[in-house]
Amino acid sequence: ACMMDLDQYVGLPWTLGGRDRRGLDCFGLVRLVLAEQAGIMLPDWLDDPDALARSVSDRCRAFERHRPDIDFFLPVPPFRQQVLDIAAFFRGGVMWHMGILVEYPDIILHIEDTTGSQRESLSRRPDLRAQLGGFYRARCQ
Repeated sequence: ACMMDLDQYVGLPWTLGGRDRRGLDCFGLVRLVLAEQAGIMLPDWLDDPDALARSVSDRCRAFERHRPDIDFFLPVPPFRQQVLDIAAFFRGGVMWHMGILVEYPDIILHIEDTTGSQRESLSRRPDLRAQLGGFYRARCQ
């Protein structure tokens, strides 16, 4: 088995629209980890007018606009998630947050605007656990 050093991504600072180690938002963190650990390049979507909006709901609209283009973002059946799968969180049917699975079954790496990036068990975050819409697998284009 290949061992990945996913702890190197803990403690990175949050920046709205951030796409590198100097600062990341939740999509930027997922994008960085998948690029460096799996060679999967996700688009940055920074050209979308709502991508850098202050409100989460506006940023969600940007993601929803692009979601039909993501043929490499595949739902994972329950209990089949693997390390590097994307944990997707929904509010009102709209994806608003994401993280990446770093340890089966429910330890994710994610970043919120109040904290730097961190490993967190979903069993200790009932608020996030309740909004988990499932895991998704990104595959190379």
